[in-house]
Amino acid sequence: KGMNVFSFNYPIGDKSKTAIDALKEFVAFLFKHEERMNIDMDDYMVIGCSAAGHLAALLGTDNLGIVEYPKPRLLGLGYPVITMNEFAEPGSKRTLLGETPSKEEEDKYYIELHVGKDYPNVFMWQCERDNCVPYENSQLMIKALKNSGIDYRFEHFDSDAHGWGVAKGELADGWVDRM
Repeated sequence: KGMNVFSFNYPIGDKSKTAIDALKEFVAFLFKHEERMNIDMDDYMVIGCSAAGHLAALLGTDNLGIVEYPKPRLLGLGYPVITMNEFAEPGSKRTLLGETPSKEEEDKYYIELHVGKDYPNVFMWQCERDNCVPYENSQLMIKALKNSGIDYRFEHFDSDAHGWGVAKGELADGWVDRM
């Protein structure tokens, strides 16, 4: 497809609050070494699914996102965790914030509260009856993107599946090409 692709492993558990910093450091590394690696960072995208979708979405926010380098041109978000409110995926929320987070700490990780005018464009997809991340996460993100005038495309599928990845042979098959 004419793209360079890098896979990023991020910290989880007790170190999960440093995941966004680790991702920003990884992006900085790519910018600093783009000539040596023969890559072009003028038009990069970040893709994440489920909890990694939350991490990718954080990268574009004004409060915790990247500021030292340009934000991605596009965020690809598959069945993403977006919110920490009543529609939060409990495991992701607990892993990221612990058992009893303060309201202030929670608010930092509500993606929908931190989508600004310079947020990247978004391609997002999710199954309508996702059996892990409530569908409302995508709906909250769509509302935030609309309110900020951000270009997006949202695809949804009549299924209860979660975790399809590239979705080869599934209802969402081809989402990478459409993105």
